[in-house]
Amino acid sequence: MSRFERKTTKLLAKARERNIIDTVTEQQLNELIAEEQRHSGALSLANVLSWIGALTFAFGVILLISANWNQLSSVTKLTAFFVLLIGTHGLGIYARKTLKMEIISDGLHFVGAGLFLGGIALVSQIYQLDGEYSTIFLFWFFGISPLAWCLRSTSISFLSIFALVIFLHVNQVENVVGSRGFYLPSIFLIDIGIGVTLLTTSAMIRDREPNLAMSFRGSGVILLFYSVYLLGFYRHMNNFNPTSSTGLVHPFACLLTAVAGLACGYRQILPDNPVMKKKLAILLAALLAVGMTMLLAALNVIPPGPDLKFFNFGWYRTFHLLEWVLSIFAWGLWFGLALWCVFFAAATGRTAYLNVGVMAVALGVITRFFDLMGGLLQTGLAFVIGGFVLLATCFFVERWRRGISNQIRVKDLRSKESQI
Repeated sequence: MSRFERKTTKLLAKARERNIIDTVTEQQLNELIAEEQRHSGALSLANVLSWIGALTFAFGVILLISANWNQLSSVTKLTAFFVLLIGTHGLGIYARKTLKMEIISDGLHFVGAGLFLGGIALVSQIYQLDGEYSTIFLFWFFGISPLAWCLRSTSISFLSIFALVIFLHVNQVENVVGSRGFYLPSIFLIDIGIGVTLLTTSAMIRDREPNLAMSFRGSGVILLFYSVYLLGFYRHMNNFNPTSSTGLVHPFACLLTAVAGLACGYRQILPDNPVMKKKLAILLAALLAVGMTMLLAALNVIPPGPDLKFFNFGWYRTFHLLEWVLSIFAWGLWFGLALWCVFFAAATGRTAYLNVGVMAVALGVITRFFDLMGGLLQTGLAFVIGGFVLLATCFFVERWRRGISNQIRVKDLRSKESQI
């Protein structure tokens, strides 16, 4: 019996004890749940097997071509690839339209979208095409993003976003190769711009394209949390050497696109919860403002300010005032996003946001402790104090999470009792 079945069985037993349902209804509901779980298990197994089978077949063909690379002509290589690509998508369409197997179809289309990247590499190798590596990922993005829209595929949508992010990252590095002062935070500012744009776009297409909106929202949340977390170390990764403006084109473009997206999609963000909507908009606007400030600092438009020295066991570490200020703002934004998730979960009853928010708060406390007190950890006393602080933090954070989770459960039970 699965965990879901055990929980529902206990819930139905309590409902019978309170005379909400009778014994016959309880038995019928338990049978229905068990039947649905059996079908879902088989469906999940079919999904996994479809992915494994399609990948195994694709890799087998690739290995056969590789083993006979010198003996095969260019026409044969390309023909084999296109047969594999068209065949994978053809089977996906057949599974969707005829067999009505949406999950297997999505898995096959996902493999086909991945094979498109292999086809680009194959053509460039056969004809010895020169160019920047980022161009490959750009062609990949333009090749599979229309497919994600036509098929309404969540997995291909995730893959197309990944292709766009990789293209911008690789192209950003290529633009500054050989130039002075590569600006490492620019990579994370690109992701912030893409993340905010994806969140606002998901709000605008939520009702018309729920599958694509879900993939946009999930990708945007991942990009925002990971990039804001890394920008918390801004004072360690920044240097105020003159940075080429060419290397900042992509970050500026992504942040400006995010500003436009936030302005256009503000009305569609959380229309049923204006209070949380306003708080989220303030957090995102503050995040974009901090990102723009970092770019202006990289161009020396904003002066770095005086040096601040900190003793670190026999030597000093020097940071500029602006580096400290922007780092502290990044810490505040991290905790702001985490607390927003907690308050949103308390207001709407979505426990997934509660878990994300609480884990983010705990991770932020632990990270800042090691970031700020790392030098003192050379002594055993600091280890003892630090361990106590971390254990106490985890204890109170877990109590906080359970308290809010219990409030959500009580609220749900009261709403159900009132409906009955």
